[in-house]
Amino acid sequence: MHHQARERVLLGDRMRRHRRAVAPWLFLLFGLALLSAFTVAILAFAGNQGWLNAELHRQVQSILALARSLIPSEEWIRYLAWLAGIAGSAIGAAFTLLASWHFAEMNLPQRLKDLKDAHAREHLSLQPALLALARNGLGPVAADIETSRITLLRKWLSGWSAKERARVLAASTKLLERESLALFAATQASQHQQITAHLIRGYQHASQGDDDNAFEEFAAATQVRADDIVSRDIAAGWARKTNNQKRELELLKELQQAAMRLGSDIDHARALRREAELLEKGQSETDWFQARQRLDIARNLLAPLAGGQEAKLELGRVLTLFCEIQCNRKRPGHLDGPNRPLTRMKSCLAGVAMHGRPEEPSGEEYGEERAAQVEQRVAELRGDKDAQSDDDQ
Repeated sequence: MHHQARERVLLGDRMRRHRRAVAPWLFLLFGLALLSAFTVAILAFAGNQGWLNAELHRQVQSILALARSLIPSEEWIRYLAWLAGIAGSAIGAAFTLLASWHFAEMNLPQRLKDLKDAHAREHLSLQPALLALARNGLGPVAADIETSRITLLRKWLSGWSAKERARVLAASTKLLERESLALFAATQASQHQQITAHLIRGYQHASQGDDDNAFEEFAAATQVRADDIVSRDIAAGWARKTNNQKRELELLKELQQAAMRLGSDIDHARALRREAELLEKGQSETDWFQARQRLDIARNLLAPLAGGQEAKLELGRVLTLFCEIQCNRKRPGHLDGPNRPLTRMKSCLAGVAMHGRPEEPSGEEYGEERAAQVEQRVAELRGDKDAQSDDDQ
């Protein structure tokens, strides 16, 4: 789901760039046409004034003669005007129908909402009476309205009797269940599109240097669905860019809950690692302990998935931060060795250039270079006789 939404955003960007690329060519062709007409007019004027030599004058006259031959006769002009009138009427009618259809489409969601609200109000007003009739007994009721053609027909004729309406409703449970599922699927599709629209608007503000409004759009996208990972991933990254640490922590907590609900261990681990980054900056033993707790959980989530490239890269980030926190504590312990954090970190980030995720525009960068710096810090601490050692992993 995460990657599909990202691909939709990238596809929209490519389509917009393609449309922008066509416009300069259209202006160029229009300019060349104007330049050609202006050149012919200048040459004709120069020929009439006798400014051209005989050979060039003959060529200009032949070009003008060819142009005159292309001018339609008066009869053809009337015929073309007649055709243009018909075409104009057809285009006007089509434009009117298109505008009407567009207006109707724009108002369709509100009309559907009004219709469903009206049906809900009508049903809730009748519900006490229908339940009272049911308590007194309705007589025989079909098990499923669609298995009985007579009952299906009675659905359209049930308005005359509240008792008949109650019988029809009792036989419509499966039909109403399918209608609910269809409406739910339509709601989900609209919500995903709404989220993508907010994200596109946010990136548009960001491209104009308006980071605050960009974050507002990204935050608005998170309000559409409680289980959407993409919007929270991006919004948390831009919260850090706008130095809104409190909001970033809230979004990271929401991201963890959404990832757990959807079973996305990579996104869950990533949110824990980003939260640990914020805690690490506290530069206190308490903050480092809490950061380590989150990194331990993230490492356990990623370990079974380390065969995949994305999980392996995220595991490298987690282990890098874990080793740095141990260095900050002056307790490198047993970081290196077979299957130890330092060794696994170097394996995960071998050959990886320094990079940051596009969803984290102000996030920390990770790569082989940073892993080498961590390894050097561990070696320096190991040479310090006062350095403490423990068995932390």
